Amino acid sequence: MKHLFLRSLREIKSTLGQFISIILIIAIGSAIFSGLFSTVTLIESWLSDYYTSTNFADAWVYVKPADIDQIKIYQNDNPEITIEGRASFQLESVLKGESVTYRFYTKTDINGLMLMQGTTTVKDNEILIDASFAETNLLELNDEINILVDDQDYTFIIKGIFHSSEFAYKSKDFSESISNKKGFGIIYATPEVLSELNHHSDLYKDTLSEATIKFDEAQVKLDDAHQVLIDQQADLDLQKAQIIAAYSANPLMMQQILATLVPYQKLLDDAKADYELALSDFQIEKANALSDIENLTTDIFELLIKGKTPQIEEFVISLETQDQYVNHRLRKDHPAFTMLDNVLSPIKVMTTIFPILFFLVASIIILISMSKTIENERTQIAIFKALGFKKSTIRLSYLFYGWWAAIIGSIPFALLGNYMIPRILMAIFTTRYSMPPVPFKIYWSYNLIALGLSLFFSSVAILLALRSILKEIPAQGMRPKAPKSTQRSSLERWPWFWTKLSYTQKLITRNILMGKVKILLSSIGIVGSIALLITGLSLRNSASQMINGSINTYKFQYAIKTSENMEISDLQLPIDTEIIERTKIFAGESEDLSLIVQVIETDEQLLAIKDHSGKVIEMKDDTVIITKAMAIVFDLKVNDRVDFFIDDVPYSLIITNISNQYLNKSISISFNQAESLGLDISTDKFYVSTPSQEIKQAEVDTLLEEPSILAVDTKIKYQDTANEVMKMLNSIIMVIVLSALLLSITVIYNLASINIFDRQRELATLRVLGYTVREVENLVYAENYLLTFLGAIGGLPAGIYLSQTIARLVSSKEFIMSGEISSLIIALSLFAGFFFTFMTNRILRRKIVMIKLVESLKAVE
Repeated sequence: MKHLFLRSLREIKSTLGQFISIILIIAIGSAIFSGLFSTVTLIESWLSDYYTSTNFADAWVYVKPADIDQIKIYQNDNPEITIEGRASFQLESVLKGESVTYRFYTKTDINGLMLMQGTTTVKDNEILIDASFAETNLLELNDEINILVDDQDYTFIIKGIFHSSEFAYKSKDFSESISNKKGFGIIYATPEVLSELNHHSDLYKDTLSEATIKFDEAQVKLDDAHQVLIDQQADLDLQKAQIIAAYSANPLMMQQILATLVPYQKLLDDAKADYELALSDFQIEKANALSDIENLTTDIFELLIKGKTPQIEEFVISLETQDQYVNHRLRKDHPAFTMLDNVLSPIKVMTTIFPILFFLVASIIILISMSKTIENERTQIAIFKALGFKKSTIRLSYLFYGWWAAIIGSIPFALLGNYMIPRILMAIFTTRYSMPPVPFKIYWSYNLIALGLSLFFSSVAILLALRSILKEIPAQGMRPKAPKSTQRSSLERWPWFWTKLSYTQKLITRNILMGKVKILLSSIGIVGSIALLITGLSLRNSASQMINGSINTYKFQYAIKTSENMEISDLQLPIDTEIIERTKIFAGESEDLSLIVQVIETDEQLLAIKDHSGKVIEMKDDTVIITKAMAIVFDLKVNDRVDFFIDDVPYSLIITNISNQYLNKSISISFNQAESLGLDISTDKFYVSTPSQEIKQAEVDTLLEEPSILAVDTKIKYQDTANEVMKMLNSIIMVIVLSALLLSITVIYNLASINIFDRQRELATLRVLGYTVREVENLVYAENYLLTFLGAIGGLPAGIYLSQTIARLVSSKEFIMSGEISSLIIALSLFAGFFFTFMTNRILRRKIVMIKLVESLKAVE
C-alpha cells in the first residue's frame, strides 16, 4: 500500500499542470458551494431572529378613525390575535439644503426597534431616528433637526438611533427599487408630538376648513335671524311708543290698541326663546364637532397585527361588516419582507447551478486525464493483478490522485468561500437595504459537504476510467492493445468538400471527429464558461440599463423646492438660468401597489424620457407614459387603459407610450391633462438648467440663500445612488467573470495537454517532415479554437436561459430587472471566450516547443 501511495504522488508530479488545474476547478466549486449555502443559511437564520427580536408584524390593517377605546374593543372581540394602534405623520422637509421626507411614528411593541445608539426613552421634543438616514446624512446623537411645517418651526433632538425590520426597504410610497436611505427618514416620537404635528395634516386641515365654513354659514344665518328679531322687537317697541304718544289723551282707547299687540309680543318672545335655544344647541354641537376634529390628531388609522393569517382575515371581514375597513397588507405582501425574501432566490439558483457545474467539469477533466493515464499504464496494471494485488488496492492507488486534488482544493477553499462570500454578498445587501450589522459565522457542515462532493465526483470519474481496464485478465492486459481500426470521418464521405481542405485542415478535422466523446465531455466546461460570461455581463448590462434609463432622463442641473406653490413667472432666481420648468408628483395606487404620477410640461426639455429604442418621447397634452417596470408588473401595453387612484379618487387613462425605465412604477402626464382630470396643478417643484450645463456648489449655496427656496437637489444626488448600486454589482460580476476565466482556461489547458501528450509521435513526425514549430502550434491552437466554437454553440442558449432565469427570480412587484440580452453582450461573451482560449494557447506553447522528437518517434519501441 505504501508503494502504491508513493506511486500516486509520482503520478501527480508527472502531470502537475493538470493536477493544479483540477485543484483550481474543485477549489472554485467548493468555495462557491460553501459560500453561497452559508450565505443562504446566514440570511435565513438572521432574518428569522431579526423578525422575532423586533416582533415584526404579521399584518397592517388600515381603518377609519378609531380611538384607544375602539381598539380595545377590537382586541376583546379578537383574542386570537394581538392588535396595536399606531399614529403617524409624514411631511416633506429640508435637511442641509436637500429635500427629504420624514415619517413620524409612535412607538409600539409590534414592529419594535433594534437600538444601535442612545436610548429608546424620549420626551418632549426628543426623537429616535433610523440608522441609515442618520449615517448617510451625517447625523449623530444629540444633533438637532429643524423642521418647518406651515410656517411653524419645530426643533427635535436625536436621542436614539435604530434599525427596524419594517423599514429594511425604505420608500415613502414603495415606488422606488432600492432603499431610499438619504432622502427618507423614519422618526419615532412621543404621542404628544404626533398629536401636535397632525394639526398640520391634510385630513385635519381639510376637515377643519370644511367644518369652519359650515359653522360660519350657520353662524351667519343665526346672526341674521337674531338681527331680524332685534329689528322686529325694535319695530314693536316703536309702535308701542307711537300708540302711547298718539292715544295718551284717551287711556281707554290706548289700552284697547295695546292689547291687540300682546299676542305678537308673545310670538316674538317665543321666537327669541327658540333662537336662544338654537344658539345654545349650535354652540354645543360646534364644540362637539371641534372636539371630534381635534380627536383626528390622536385618532388611529393604522393597526399592527400579530397572529395567524386565517384569524387576521376574519378580523378584516368583521371590520368590513362594521364599515370600518379601508385596506390591509399581510406580511408576505409587505415590501420590507418581499424585497429581502427575493434576495435569496437568485442565490439559491446559483447554489444549485454553479457548484455542480464546477464539480462536474472537475470530474470530466479527471475522467479524461485518468483514462489516458490508465490506458498508458495498462500493462503495469496487468502486472499488479498478476502479482496478486487486489482490484480494490489498484483502485485505491488511482483514487489517491483524485482524493489529493479533492482535499487540497476543497478544504482550504471551502473555508475561504465560507468566510469571504457571505461578507461580500451581505455588503451588497446592506448597500441596497437598511440593515443592521450581521454577525458572521463559519458553517463547518458546508465545508464537509463540499469535501464530500469533491471526493464523490473525483472518485466516480476515476472508477469509470478504471472500469474496462480492471475487467481484463492479466494475460490480456500484458499484451499490446490492438490498434483501433481506422474509420473515415463523416466529412470524408463528401469528396467534393473533403478534397478542398488543406492537409492541416484535414488533420484538425480528423482529430476532432475521431474523438467525439472526449470533445463532447470537454465542451461542457466551455459551455459553462460562455454561459457564465453571458450571465455576468447581461446582469451588469441590465443593471446599467435600469440606472442609465433613469439618470440619463435628467437634463437639468438643479431641482428646486420652494417654500410655497408659485408660477414660473413668480420664481426669481439669483443665478443665470437657461430653462425653468415646473413639475409635480402625486402618490397613486393601482391594484394595491403604490405608484407615482408625475406631471410635467408639454414639450418637456429637461426630462428626456426615452422609449425602448432610445428615442425621446414627445410630451403632448394627451400623452400618457408608463415605465417599462410598470408595464411588466401590470402586464400593460400601448393603447391599454391604466386605472389608478389618487387620494381614493379613481382615474383611467389610455397609454400612449412606454419608457425604458425599470427603477420605478410611474405614470407621466402633462399639466394640461392633469388639470382636465381635476388635479391640483399648483406646484412648489421646478427643474432648472443653466447656460454652463454644469453643477456648481457656489450656485447651490446662492440658491439656498434665497428665502423663497427651501431645498436644492442636483443630478449628483441621483448619480451617487447609481454609482453605489453599480459598485455593488461589479463585485459579483467580477467573481462570475473570473470563474468563467478559470473554467475556460483549465478545461482547454487540460484537453490540449492530453491531446499533445497523445499525439507526441504524430506532432514529432510533422516536425521531421518539415513543419515548423509555428505550424505545429497553429495546428493545436486551431483545434482549441474549434473546441471553443463548439462549446459556444451550446453556451449561448444556456447563458441566455440562465441570465433570464436569474433576472426573473430577482424581479418582484417592487423591483424589476430586465431579462433582455443584447447582441453586444453575446458578442462580448464570445470574444472573451476566444480570448481566454488565446491566453491558454500562450500557456501551452512551452509544451509544444519541449516535445523531444527522437524520444517521441521511438516511443512505440
